[in-house]
Amino acid sequence: YVFPAWAWFLCTPFERSSLIVNAWWYGPIFQTIRLFLFLILIFIAFFYDMPFLIFIILLSIVSVITSISDCIASYTFSQKAKFY
Repeated sequence: YVFPAWAWFLCTPFERSSLIVNAWWYGPIFQTIRLFLFLILIFIAFFYDMPFLIFIILLSIVSVITSISDCIASYTFSQKAKFY
């Protein structure tokens, strides 16, 4: 679970850039999508009786994907903030 923490650490400088450009909708939508992805993963793990190690690996992959997508979106918002 170290890689998701590393990916999230890289995105920290851009974290609140959506609020600067008045994209107030981004935070709730992103967290809702992230919640649904985790719930889907939990359901799949429960339904297919997935081993714990596989679940942790898939959870890490989903966390990295969401962190990187948040980083890309936050960087995009920070580029828009240059013009304000």
